[in-house]
Amino acid sequence: MPWDLLILVFCVVYLSSVLHDVLSHRNLLRDGKYNGVICMLISDAAGLNPLLTGGAVLSGSFFGDRCSPMSSSAQLVCALTRTDIYVNLKSMCRTCVVPLVLSCVLYVVLSGSLDGTAVDTNLAALFKDNFSLHWATFLPALIILILAVCRVDVKYAMGVSIAGAVVIAMVFQGTGFEELLACMWSGYRAEEGSRLAVLMNGGGIMSMVEVGIIVLISSSYAGIFSSTPLLSGVKSALMRTSKTFTPFGTVVVTSLLSCAVSCNQSLATILTCQMCDKLYTKREDLALAMENTVIVLAALIPWGIAGAVPIATIGAPMECMLYAFYLYLLPVWNLVAAFKNEGPKPPAVGVCS
Repeated sequence: MPWDLLILVFCVVYLSSVLHDVLSHRNLLRDGKYNGVICMLISDAAGLNPLLTGGAVLSGSFFGDRCSPMSSSAQLVCALTRTDIYVNLKSMCRTCVVPLVLSCVLYVVLSGSLDGTAVDTNLAALFKDNFSLHWATFLPALIILILAVCRVDVKYAMGVSIAGAVVIAMVFQGTGFEELLACMWSGYRAEEGSRLAVLMNGGGIMSMVEVGIIVLISSSYAGIFSSTPLLSGVKSALMRTSKTFTPFGTVVVTSLLSCAVSCNQSLATILTCQMCDKLYTKREDLALAMENTVIVLAALIPWGIAGAVPIATIGAPMECMLYAFYLYLLPVWNLVAAFKNEGPKPPAVGVCS
């Protein structure tokens, strides 16, 4: 395969993961069942480096986890800091441009030295044989994008998109009402053992129950920490550290420790917010710092579920975390900016209390 085609494949893998997760954002732990698995299949068929492909998929998935208005982690940060998600999204987009471009450049440079084989084109035929690829099937994602730009409340935007998807499934895909209800409850189910089942099986309300319980239990810690002096000593130490290491640098260290100990993105987010809530005078600044640290760093902990489960799902080697460039370029870039722009911050009223 020509090297310029290899470059194109890696850029498409990375950017398609980015766009897929921003527009659809399913449960992150199961995203590999969709776009990630497809990207890995194309990569394997073309004889490409699974480390680069896995890293690109992981980077793109967490770009969406951070920047999608439907993201559970973005909504959690908003709830903890009591901020508006669209205000946060504007700041997040502003601070991620350079890491995003640098990630693309790195994939281009590293893919240029690889050799590949012909790409298996049977995937397109597989979907064409099993689904109607009418242009209207893009409308649910387009609705989300338009309503997000118009700053419509996420609950209403998702409701309109779901309603549109229901109509499209019944009209263009020929799905019966009972079959549609079963699909919404337990997820899509193709014939067991088929290639389509490997790619598409999953989703549904039931797939979110386990994660919902984890978040619910994790969230109970917020009340414990805010109502007791358990973290008072830690907060005082962090305030002293922020005077030399900047508030953002302190959030980076706190995030890494929280992710390493909790092995869970949701609990790590809550712990980071509780311990760093006095480092910033503005709630929006703390929310942005958390989005640029704990939300993406959780995927770089090998024993944490945020990164390990998606990697296992798409069948990539664990070492691909080293090639998820966006996940560490984002905090590093913002840390450099913090050292340049931030000075010692005065004590602030706790925004996560």
